[in-house]
Amino acid sequence: MKKIIFITLALTGCTSQNMPVNKIFPLDRYDQNVDSWIPPNKENYNIPILTETSQHSAFLSLKSRYFGVSANDESPWNPIFIKKKLAATGEKSIKNIVEKHREKFTSPDSHIYGENFRERSYFWKTELKKNTTIDIYEQFNADNRAIMITESSVRMLPTTNPAFYDFKKAGEGYPFDMLQDSSIRPGTPVYIFGESKDKAWKLIISPAVMGWVKSDDLAKTNETFISQWIAYAKQNLGAFTKEPVSVIDSKGNFRFIAKIGTLLPIKNDKTKGDMVVIPIKNEDGYAKIAYSFVEKDTFSAMPIKSTPKNFAKLIKSMVGKPYGWGNLYFNNDCSSEIRSLMLPFGFFCQEIQQISSGRKKYIDLSKYSSEERLMYLVKNGKPFTTIIYINGHVMLYISNVKINDRVLPMTYQNVWGLRPEKKEGRSIIGGSVFLPLLSVYPEDPSLQSLANRKFFKLIYID
Repeated sequence: MKKIIFITLALTGCTSQNMPVNKIFPLDRYDQNVDSWIPPNKENYNIPILTETSQHSAFLSLKSRYFGVSANDESPWNPIFIKKKLAATGEKSIKNIVEKHREKFTSPDSHIYGENFRERSYFWKTELKKNTTIDIYEQFNADNRAIMITESSVRMLPTTNPAFYDFKKAGEGYPFDMLQDSSIRPGTPVYIFGESKDKAWKLIISPAVMGWVKSDDLAKTNETFISQWIAYAKQNLGAFTKEPVSVIDSKGNFRFIAKIGTLLPIKNDKTKGDMVVIPIKNEDGYAKIAYSFVEKDTFSAMPIKSTPKNFAKLIKSMVGKPYGWGNLYFNNDCSSEIRSLMLPFGFFCQEIQQISSGRKKYIDLSKYSSEERLMYLVKNGKPFTTIIYINGHVMLYISNVKINDRVLPMTYQNVWGLRPEKKEGRSIIGGSVFLPLLSVYPEDPSLQSLANRKFFKLIYID
């Protein structure tokens, strides 16, 4: 018995030395009540922050990204746009992108781990490589236009198996499945570029992301469906303003769970009342129109007015939800949180991609100290319309708040955690929260401030 106890203690000691130190960040002093940060008794509570002209312009741009078929519309249903994608060569070609992902995770030299903490086997890599076809459809085919009929994970390769890096390092291992890229909401138009060998997966492009989705999660579309869907969307497009909502069709069949960020057309019916238009799949795998009645306080015509009251309503459904790396388990990550929040107002936010590609104007404060950054944000931040980008993480400026006689910026964000300045580990937050930007967090002064990261840029939505 003594020998067994000795071995157990020895193994425990060895593990604790190699594993990063993770702990839970205490949120006790930071009120998570939405009304505390967006007070209903404020004079501007019902006054729009953005002009109707600004919202209308953004909304037109959003609809062109989803459903546009004109020359410059980057929509998955636009033959002109898709033909350009198919014709791309070199680094930007779809075949090259898929091949790079495949080699990264299936090469014999790659060190990736499964959910059991063990390194992925040669057999696993070989089978995944065989299943990941790089035979991209070279010609545009109208029948390859499709629509999502439920929310679907977007994977870097066609598998549900996770691929973790070294679980002994902070920021690696669970929940950072490196094959998980994003998720796509039901009703989203997509184009199919290819299919896995086992036919269980489709390689698609959506308005926001490209990757592999389960074949069962989408339905192909024909010209009749697309014309009808676009006509509905142009006439009246709506968004869910609460979550989760169980969407039941008019015949009583469950179809999907809708969340904030799910956009669907509205059919105006004087006899039956307004109905949400939803896509379902027929026996041949093609989409057809169906309808659903949803409660009025869960769904609204777009764009909704940009009042603090409406921001508060949306955030009340979102705050406190778990963090999802690449929308793992259909939980938002940082960028999906902001994108989902802004969509009902008519804004399609792809801020990280737009900054990195130089397509978005921003204020770069990276050369300034954390104190200077905070003071600039306090003076120049615009509540609900200033996005803060700090090298792979985004958050939304909400207001200024007084802490220990200092005025500091309050943010809303979905974040995994804060990292120590000089050692491995994380102080885990793991969800969507209200959190002030501070130079030093009194709960643990050793933590690196989010305001002190390498990059610090502000994007104004207007």
